[in-house]
Amino acid sequence: MKKVIVLLLMTGSSLIVFSQVTQTDTVKKHDNTLNIDITYLMSQFFNFNNSQVTLDPYMLIYKRHFKNNLALRVGASVYQNEINEKGNVFDSTHTSYSTTVTRDTTGGNFVGLSYTCGIGLEKQIKLYKKWSFEFGFDIFGTAFRDKSSTYSSSRNDRYDDFNYSVGIAPLASLIFNINSFVSISTSTYLQIAYQELSSKIYYDMHGSSYSSGKHLGKYTDKGYFINYIYPLSLKVNIRF
Repeated sequence: MKKVIVLLLMTGSSLIVFSQVTQTDTVKKHDNTLNIDITYLMSQFFNFNNSQVTLDPYMLIYKRHFKNNLALRVGASVYQNEINEKGNVFDSTHTSYSTTVTRDTTGGNFVGLSYTCGIGLEKQIKLYKKWSFEFGFDIFGTAFRDKSSTYSSSRNDRYDDFNYSVGIAPLASLIFNINSFVSISTSTYLQIAYQELSSKIYYDMHGSSYSSGKHLGKYTDKGYFINYIYPLSLKVNIRF
């Protein structure tokens, strides 16, 4: 059923695109662009493993174009990551914005939710016929919250982590213009940011007098990081 829905969405999008192609592009200038990240949609249709998918930091990006091919861009996203393991070694790593969570036990579960927003400037350069190149930078912020638990024959551990970061990200995009209304693109980012992490740990001991959910401790960390995002995402761009 999921494939049928995805196929219908792709077919509808294709009809819109090619209906625009058959029209004469009398309007050469469009002041606005909406970028939509379709990487996850494509991965579900082709049954890619989620660990092999590189998402753009922003699900949606709005651009306002000005003179000299300059544009103001605003992006936002909400991503959820959920992993459950039973009877196997639990090793979950969330790499976006340098947040890493790794547990090694006989089983466990992990649920993470991240929010990202950014604002920046970019400039577009025409390369050859339908190909264009964009470069610029974003000032971004992200907040990541995860609740995870691990269990073994002797104890259960629960973790409540909160991470936020702010920084700057030089970026570049390669664009293929289907027509003056629709294009597809991929982007790469180099994120340089300050980050703070706070983690609370609780545990339950099997067969002991410890009360359920005993607070074990709190861990905090902060520092700077550099994160490179490869140009492996795919976006559909609509100009209006």
